[in-house]
Amino acid sequence: MRLSHRQVAGWIISISVLFGVLLAAPVNWMHPSVEVSGCSMYPALEPGEIVILEPTSTSDLSKGDIVAFRAIGTLVIHRVVEKRNRTVGTKGDLARKQFWFEQRITDSQILGRKLFSIPLPWNPDRQCRTSPPL
Repeated sequence: MRLSHRQVAGWIISISVLFGVLLAAPVNWMHPSVEVSGCSMYPALEPGEIVILEPTSTSDLSKGDIVAFRAIGTLVIHRVVEKRNRTVGTKGDLARKQFWFEQRITDSQILGRKLFSIPLPWNPDRQCRTSPPL
């Protein structure tokens, strides 16, 4: 039986995804993870990527860190651009300016700092490459 190129590609993708899940499973038990759903951090993070977080506080964060936090009733993953005594300010890489809800992030809002991310072997949302900055 001879397999077509499409079938071989499907097997390779399936095995790669399974391998990635098996590798990430132990990490997920020790660290929380979140899925990227928007384009605000493109090209650093793309929609569908899984970001593994490490627990942190505002005092441990530095400018340039990528942090996940809760604000305005939703989950946000943005880069730290300002550090103050007990708060940090963040901004999406594609954003022209900082939004009001990301100017003073406190410890109680922070879910964690990006430890590493698991990219998809394909990008289901190609609009990030053509979207204008926010």
